[in-house]
Amino acid sequence: MSRNKFSGAIYFIIGSLLLVAGIIMLVFDITKVGNHYLTQQQSAVGGFFVIFVSLIILIIGYFCLSPFSKIREFIEGTGKRKR
Repeated sequence: MSRNKFSGAIYFIIGSLLLVAGIIMLVFDITKVGNHYLTQQQSAVGGFFVIFVSLIILIIGYFCLSPFSKIREFIEGTGKRKR
């Protein structure tokens, strides 16, 4: 049984940073253009793709968390409520 190298919190941090970067790319109409390494054709990545990838990373981070962690209890709303 191997242990995951990254905790769920790391995925949340990376996903949040990519989400902010994607929103900035959408607001300022920024596109990242690069060359494909095999065909040398240009390819472009916009804000929608970055936001899509960040949402996938956030979902992976959610399922990597322990069921009893504070972050997961906060997201699910199952934490102990003080009266």
